[in-house]
Amino acid sequence: MPAYVPHVVTVDCAAIPTGVLDIEFPADGHVAILAEVTDQDEGFVIHLPAGTETVERHPREAEPNALKSHESFPLYAEAGMTMPGALRRLHVVEAVDYTEENAERARLVDSLIHEMGAILAVRWGYGIQLGGFAPAWHDPLEDRGNTLFVSIPESAVFGGECITLVSGSREQIAERRYNELEFDVES
Repeated sequence: MPAYVPHVVTVDCAAIPTGVLDIEFPADGHVAILAEVTDQDEGFVIHLPAGTETVERHPREAEPNALKSHESFPLYAEAGMTMPGALRRLHVVEAVDYTEENAERARLVDSLIHEMGAILAVRWGYGIQLGGFAPAWHDPLEDRGNTLFVSIPESAVFGGECITLVSGSREQIAERRYNELEFDVES
């Protein structure tokens, strides 16, 4: 592991409620994310099975110009909803079938989609997100065929205005081929 890559977050897998994620996620152990969350599109995802011995690394000692470390604090899980940024009736097969040749149903479905987008667009705060649709501003992962594994807003860690998105195929995530996942930074 390169010494210059900062530890960003560790997720206690057992603390994630079962059945709330739309991705495969380990049931035990920890998932550690190491990434340069400022301007680099690189990082590492590591699953540490329960009972794995680890050594804590102290960035201030290793590198005099390292980013500031924060005291450890517990994360808590909160189930939520996400949706693609540009959802349209034509993207949902059931909506197309339901509204076929019925202008009033089409209007109602379009209105529902608009209202759902408005509700979900409200930012209750910047949180670390596991799975769901990516909160990408410029280049949605789903348009590239990727699935969101985790998104980490820089503000959740350091107080800035960018977001690190870690993604891959559903197979890569399910098979824990984390070394194949892509890191993207949007600002």
